[in-house]
Amino acid sequence: MYRISIVTVTYNCDDVVEETLRSVSEQDYSNLEYVVIDGASKDGTIETINKFWDKIDTLVSEPDHGIFDAMNKSLQYVHGNYVLFMNAGNKFVNNHVVSDIFNSYTGDADLIY
Repeated sequence: MYRISIVTVTYNCDDVVEETLRSVSEQDYSNLEYVVIDGASKDGTIETINKFWDKIDTLVSEPDHGIFDAMNKSLQYVHGNYVLFMNAGNKFVNNHVVSDIFNSYTGDADLIY
């Protein structure tokens, strides 16, 4: 079974991040790793993230140089065969999207879209 790493980068997005955290945490795929990289938010984002602490494998909150710096930083924490970047404010269409793709996947593609 493939290990899938999902990364969410955040910065002052308390108004939308909970929907993303909930969507990721409700996925039914059993081999997920969830990494959240926050740019030292000051608006309550961290407090919202902490509500999902038991679903997050790695949380880093420190200043960065923008979204792409945070995405690149996240790669030192992921251990999955595949990495999915799920931006704050985005959500999965249902709770079995990852399972639908990876429960029967047997390929070795470098990129899946």
